[in-house]
Amino acid sequence: MRADDLSLRELIHFEPGGIDLYGRRLVLHDCGSLGHLRRELVEMVGIEHARCLFTRFGFYWGQSDAAAMARVFEWDDPLELLKAGPRMHALAGATAVEVLSLDADRSTGRFNMEVAWDRCSEADEHTAELGPSTEPVCWVQTGYASGYATFWLGANVYFIERRCRGAGADRCIVVGKDQQSWGDEIKPYLKYFLEVDAIQSRILQLTAELRQKDHQIVSQRRRIDQLRALQKRWFTEVHSNVFRQTLDLAGCVARFNSSILITGESGSGKEMLARYIHGLSERSDRIFLAVNCSSLPETLLESELFGHKAGSFTGAVEDRVGLFEQANGGTLLLDEIGDISPAMQARLLRVVQEKEIMRVGESIPRKIDVRIIAATNRDLPRAVR
Repeated sequence: MRADDLSLRELIHFEPGGIDLYGRRLVLHDCGSLGHLRRELVEMVGIEHARCLFTRFGFYWGQSDAAAMARVFEWDDPLELLKAGPRMHALAGATAVEVLSLDADRSTGRFNMEVAWDRCSEADEHTAELGPSTEPVCWVQTGYASGYATFWLGANVYFIERRCRGAGADRCIVVGKDQQSWGDEIKPYLKYFLEVDAIQSRILQLTAELRQKDHQIVSQRRRIDQLRALQKRWFTEVHSNVFRQTLDLAGCVARFNSSILITGESGSGKEMLARYIHGLSERSDRIFLAVNCSSLPETLLESELFGHKAGSFTGAVEDRVGLFEQANGGTLLLDEIGDISPAMQARLLRVVQEKEIMRVGESIPRKIDVRIIAATNRDLPRAVR
């Protein structure tokens, strides 16, 4: 990749409510509003403090762009990555950039660059709100150039504006050098670049987080493709719009571990829908178990679900693992849940809330990780009333 190849079409993705630059959200701002903000800050905190704020803002912006360019593109050589800074500056509408000279070497830490800015928006903003200045006023832009170059070199680089349109010059001229090359000349300007190391550390942290997000997005897309393939395997053709809406809803909830209630008449396919949800979930490679709660007396249902300890009741000759423990890590379907007693409902509520069970005849809670899907043919809201 070469710096001259960069274009807005390549970099920016527009969508309703957002402008995206490879994981960084952008917002368009009006230059007049920024000029008004500058005047308010100068009047509120003084020109020196305002310059500090705008310079640091530009520094952070420049480092963010440099980190994004390094992360997103493969460059023909390191200098192309450096030249992408002025190119990004121009594409952002800040100024037209001409690199007058460039001598930089990462291996030695040497940096010397001279750049001309034409039609610099910041100079126009300052002049419109505060009038002509006797000193250079392109604080954000010098901060940007310094931040970008500092990220590229891996050592502090500072740009100083030698001539400025805001101070009556025909164009802005800035010079950037590494700190050692500046010597004592840079000392009066360092106060505008305080906390540079902290800013760079934060930029590196955000870059690492964006890389991690990129990996997560790729993983999620791969998972979505797998789910779509599974969906086609379950139902090759669906002609009913209502059934299609049901499947879409099931596909949405399948991704989460929330407990689910499926209602419908007997024979309407509630268990099949439960298996479909399990198949689309992250538990699809684990066990799926089902039990018809209405087919067992309450005493046997309790033992079936929670298990029991040997000797806890007549006939309990050995310890038994219940369905909740057997389904650990997977999904358990409680069919005809509407037919169980209030006492059993209370025990199940504890399982849902606390994620733990106790076997019959024991007082030791056991942690479980089971997704519960319940099904019934009863009108539960009416039964509650």
